Amino acid sequence: MNNNQPKNFSFIRVYPIKKWGRGALSKSRKTWGLTGNVAHDLRFIDAPNANPALIGSNLILCSETGWEPMSPTHENLKEIGIKRANFLTRKAMDMIAEKGVVVRKNLVKVAMLMAAVSPEYLRDGDLSNPPNPEKARKLLEGTTAYLRKKYGDRLLMVVYHGDEQNPHVSAYILPLIEKSITATGTSKKGMEDQPRETRLEWRLSFADFFRRDKRILDDNPDPKKKKFLGYERGPCTVLQDEFAEALREHGLDVQRGIRKSDEERALQYEPTKVRYERLQTPPTEIEGMDFDELRAWAAQAIPKLKELKRAQEERDHYQQTSGHHQKKATTLEKQLVEFQREIPVAEVIKRLTGIDPLEPGFSDIPGPGQKKKRKDLEQEFLLPSGQRIGITGNNGFENLTPEIQFPEPNSKRAKGRGAISAVKYLTGWDHSEATAWLADNFGDDSTSQEIARNFREEVSVDRDEPARVQRKNRAAETLMNLQIPDESRWPDAQQKLTEIFQFHTEPIEELRRQKLISANGHGHFVFEKQLVSGTKLEPAGSLIVHPDHPSVILSDTGDGLVLLPGESANLIICATPMDALAIKSLPANRNDTVIGVGNNPTEATAASLSKLIENSRGLKAIAENLTMVGQRLAVWLRLHFSFLTKLPLPDGCSHWLETHRRHAEKNAPAKPEIARPKAAPEAPNPGDSPC
Repeated sequence: MNNNQPKNFSFIRVYPIKKWGRGALSKSRKTWGLTGNVAHDLRFIDAPNANPALIGSNLILCSETGWEPMSPTHENLKEIGIKRANFLTRKAMDMIAEKGVVVRKNLVKVAMLMAAVSPEYLRDGDLSNPPNPEKARKLLEGTTAYLRKKYGDRLLMVVYHGDEQNPHVSAYILPLIEKSITATGTSKKGMEDQPRETRLEWRLSFADFFRRDKRILDDNPDPKKKKFLGYERGPCTVLQDEFAEALREHGLDVQRGIRKSDEERALQYEPTKVRYERLQTPPTEIEGMDFDELRAWAAQAIPKLKELKRAQEERDHYQQTSGHHQKKATTLEKQLVEFQREIPVAEVIKRLTGIDPLEPGFSDIPGPGQKKKRKDLEQEFLLPSGQRIGITGNNGFENLTPEIQFPEPNSKRAKGRGAISAVKYLTGWDHSEATAWLADNFGDDSTSQEIARNFREEVSVDRDEPARVQRKNRAAETLMNLQIPDESRWPDAQQKLTEIFQFHTEPIEELRRQKLISANGHGHFVFEKQLVSGTKLEPAGSLIVHPDHPSVILSDTGDGLVLLPGESANLIICATPMDALAIKSLPANRNDTVIGVGNNPTEATAASLSKLIENSRGLKAIAENLTMVGQRLAVWLRLHFSFLTKLPLPDGCSHWLETHRRHAEKNAPAKPEIARPKAAPEAPNPGDSPC
């Protein structure tokens, strides 16, 4: 890239697609077919480079949507007749067949364009910021308007990807053009001088749409002695220029990316054979030169020799590394995974839940065909849910309470080895989310080694029977204490709710007065659950949420619901209590009754919720949640209450706590400006005086 490249630049990349079908999806994207590319863009298949939590920010525009942006969820796509990823292939083939085009095997069928602006500009100058939604909207609108104006009905589809690291726009162009074709073959006798017959014919011509700049050579009759004069602007160069101008018309302050100079591009596209012949030409012309002529020649030859040396080094480096980049990346990824697996599981559980381990000892675990099985443990954790996690040898873990599963029921007793498996089991996250959390919370190798040393020192204690009995007694006491509110920890919890999560103080205090929210001795948020019994509400368990991980419910006991009452008749159902609190804090829902269901809804929970729904005379809606907990709740609600209205999340949000944060930041009172002293007027320059 040019060193003079501005920070606010725009660019378009063009990818030719030669296959109709899926293609070789396991290889590079260059081998994918049209159906495979569409399946990736519409998320019909897994996209490893996309963040599942941000999939709601994606948009699609095509003739089926009336060229209006629409979220490409499977439900929305089915409503407009898009059920499979091959719909675009069929549309393109129908347009080609209508024009009578003969399609050859290796012909470029469709061109895919990726349009974007520089990440720094999209994120307001700081890559740590989220993408600016206004700039993203203008990028999509400007790109779509320009491509529709330029290509007309040849523009098949536009997709905005907000779930990838650098949000961008993907577009599909059918390179269909009507060309003047001259007849070929031998002319009839006596008609050699007559102009040949021409006709108009529709063809697929990728080069006419996206050809690179054409090289201009002088008119020397000897092809080997032709000199390079420069480039003639091709369609690709014009495309880049027009695209930047179109974005500026839509309010984006961007510039066209600076392209390479003619000399740089000449060297870039120079054939390898020609380049080495040019660099290795023997200097026979030095014979008979005098000293001054030889010095002048050397002044020209030395840079040439330096370029030759650099070219040889580049060639050697390429030969050593070519074809190994992917293998190297895979190796590094494996090393990272192995490193994360070796992080002590006990330390991972401790940091994830905020709970200290119990003393090590023996545990009685029912086994197949046995009443009791003696299991030698290094450490044991008692989770607020009542689940006991034992740390076994070789950095393994095992659920010692098969009757309690987390996060969802499983017929088999859960066990595993390594930190990654432990995080996935306790949180319900996928592999990428688990590894990302480990990378954020456990630093370099030296940190991990120090943790491992401390871990081994902690577990090197004697394991005896009295310690085991004492541990069990303390476990029951710890579980009870987790459920008991601690008034001394409430100020800290309230501060986190109001300052970190930006909830208003008055509603939080009102919920506390109603004894619906409190804090335990560990500083966790404790939400009281209630069950409908006749016409009354009775306490029925609690939900415990760690303040550092608000989307993860540490403990879910009882069959009740987290009920945040409101004055209106509307009823909104959501997954987690933090989501319920966030929805309740939004201006549009402050008077509504919001219900948090939790991790483990039962039939008693369904019966209680059914009574609340029957008594409600207003809107009854399910608040969408794109996390694992939210998706499990959506399935459970569809099985029991399929008639409920869906309350969609705003674009770019994965849960309602994120929506609340955005709203709070947007409506935060402006900070008062600091009065600055006015600068003294500059003294007049005597040279500016008219006298």
